[in-house]
Amino acid sequence: MASPSDFINTIEAEYRQLLPEHCLIEHLERECFYAAVKSEQTLLVIASGEQRRFANLLLTVAPVL
Repeated sequence: MASPSDFINTIEAEYRQLLPEHCLIEHLERECFYAAVKSEQTLLVIASGEQRRFANLLLTVAPVL
């Protein structure tokens, strides 16, 4: 989820360390994020218990052919 420009987003740095370099990270505004999560294409939701602000993560996966 997109964070304010003056917010230091430490969790995003952690995500970037864990994900491969070629993974695209796209920031969505709150309303767009919620709409994407509520989509019929959403198959799994995991509540991690992470309490830091702007730590929501929406992973998009596609089949590898």
